[in-house]
Amino acid sequence: MLDINWDLDNIISGPRWRGAVDNLNSEWVYGWVIDCKNLIRPIEVEVFIFGELALTGVCSIVRPDISKFINVPVKSGFSIPLRNINPRAAQKIIKNIKGDDRTRIPANEILRVKIKGENVYLPFSPTLNEIIREDLYKAIFNYANKFIGGESSRIKLRDELLSIPFVRDENPVKVIAYYLPQFHPFGENNEWWGTGFTEWTNVASAQSYFKDHYQPHLPADMGFYDLRLEQVQHDQIDLAKKYGVSGFCYYYYWFSGETLMTLPIDRHVEKNYDFDFCLCWANESWSRRWDGSEKEVLIAQQHSYENDVAFIQSCLKYFHSERYIKIDGAPLLQIYRISLMENPIETIKRWREIVKAEGFPDLHICMVESFGLNNPFDFGCDSSCQFPPHGVTSGEVNNRIPDLAPTYTGSIYSYPEVVHGEIARQKPIHTHFRTAMPSWDNTSRKGQAGNVFSESSPALFEVWIKFLVLDAYNRLPEGQRLVFVNAWNEWAEGTHLEPDRKYGHANLRAVRNALMPEAIAMAPFLTEEVDSEQDSLSATRRYVESLITTNKALMKILTASGSKPSVQQESAFILAPPLLTGVEVSRDATVHLENINSHIPVRNVDIIVGKHHGIALRGWVLISGTALQHPLLALRNTTSMQRYVAPITVIEDRHDVAFAMSLGEGANKSGIQFKGSLQGIAAGRYEIEILAPDMHDPRKALAVLTSCYLEIG
Repeated sequence: MLDINWDLDNIISGPRWRGAVDNLNSEWVYGWVIDCKNLIRPIEVEVFIFGELALTGVCSIVRPDISKFINVPVKSGFSIPLRNINPRAAQKIIKNIKGDDRTRIPANEILRVKIKGENVYLPFSPTLNEIIREDLYKAIFNYANKFIGGESSRIKLRDELLSIPFVRDENPVKVIAYYLPQFHPFGENNEWWGTGFTEWTNVASAQSYFKDHYQPHLPADMGFYDLRLEQVQHDQIDLAKKYGVSGFCYYYYWFSGETLMTLPIDRHVEKNYDFDFCLCWANESWSRRWDGSEKEVLIAQQHSYENDVAFIQSCLKYFHSERYIKIDGAPLLQIYRISLMENPIETIKRWREIVKAEGFPDLHICMVESFGLNNPFDFGCDSSCQFPPHGVTSGEVNNRIPDLAPTYTGSIYSYPEVVHGEIARQKPIHTHFRTAMPSWDNTSRKGQAGNVFSESSPALFEVWIKFLVLDAYNRLPEGQRLVFVNAWNEWAEGTHLEPDRKYGHANLRAVRNALMPEAIAMAPFLTEEVDSEQDSLSATRRYVESLITTNKALMKILTASGSKPSVQQESAFILAPPLLTGVEVSRDATVHLENINSHIPVRNVDIIVGKHHGIALRGWVLISGTALQHPLLALRNTTSMQRYVAPITVIEDRHDVAFAMSLGEGANKSGIQFKGSLQGIAAGRYEIEILAPDMHDPRKALAVLTSCYLEIG
């Protein structure tokens, strides 16, 4: 007996698995699969093309044509975009296509779709017999030319070309990277940790605790550098400037008159490097936390009024540097743990007097949002700055990690969930600087007790920092448009813009792309196939130059018209107006919410969310097989039955849904995306509904029930 077939007449007996591959076209791979032993199980599939693992996906679409046979609205359908194809696999697939001169190739010689974790492959629908060679070639070719780390000389040439220096003066937002000045031996470290110890000691000895756990993080371009060498800092600054980073925020280690690791800061001032900088006072005691001994203090931070005044006097030589970052003429100083200070309000008042006596108009004190702090006014500060992973939102996902080492005692969090949460974060009323981190993993310092943010990538980091740059541009006044990155070189905490051996310059390119309006001109692919390396270089140069010219012209037009870059605006919920009395539940609707705050929702299972977090979701909805016009998102309180409503402003094409359900063009615009604040909504349990207002009678609307619930705290 076969392990799988597409027979749905009898799911009680017969094979456990039922499913089929419906189609492979120029954009998507479609199909469906169910587990007869567990119909609600979300099934993952793997797509092999010419034997290469090219794509993975999850059955996340409710297919009415499947559900009607089993009388259960199961998520059986998958539609996997070819744009997600693994570039290395795409290159191998292109070679296979070139080696086969047949015009039409039997589908079973090209395509295989496997149920992940099972030795079961889906059969093909009767309509899928052959694949046209030329169509597949065109569909795969562009994705084969994505950058994958410079594996050939042609890729390297293109990488060099596309890594052109960034022109800082053209951009109104400045990106500042936190900088750890540790990477050199000094007396105290030799005494505490052994002669010659630096952070590299921990970095090089890191180990992986689960499959796909990226450790160790090993440096690429500059190797295991030593900051005692002046050339190292010079090269760091050149690299940062090349990708649009405007400055470093150096951690300043000052302990009751004693300083540690100020070598690169002092050199920055002495050499007057053409690069901005500021200080973040790391004002906590040092202890042996790296090896688990929390109580053994290595050097104490003694906070007193006298010590804190002496601290600001030690900063004056840096403030006077023409490269020191200032806001409206006031030196910018960050405090890592302001709550440790003795009477911070009075201390900061005295600091301002001292700084003004030095000829500055004021001092700008920025509170780092660490250890639960978020209101700078409580401490007499001017602003606050995020410091992820402090303050980010993500549930622990240890139970989702296969093959997790039994000795591991730390916590694993979801980086994609963090990015979604940060984009949906409510904006405070005070001056607030946002911060992104490329990744986070401090197991090299803390070993099996370290924490990891899994599934980080340069692509997701680019999404995050692009949003922060646009947010700063739109929200902050000129001269205060700063975005921070944690960090330039925190290698032992697994977060660094400096190139590593896995991603190379990808995180730096993400910063540059976020800052450049013409970022699209740097797309790492060619518009047509070119075989010779010299022709490849020339073609890429022409392509890039033409797009840069075009985009600069467009930006001038936008500027002249008063337009500026914008991001998807948050929708605001209001209590449903009393006029809206005739809400009826639609009996002919199909809805599927694919993602809520980076969670895959399960029907009738609550998602807990805080008001500060907001809500971000994506999915699709149809009534009578047709997309909605001007839909609203409604949150209906399950106790009071009150509704809060907000407009859904992003409608997108979902050709995959229309195809999977065999519907016409009226179903194409069925996709919805929503982002909104939950401020003003009373705590409680709410069902998410999609409302379709009656275009002729404002008192009426159809409600599409999603069976998805929020528990708002």
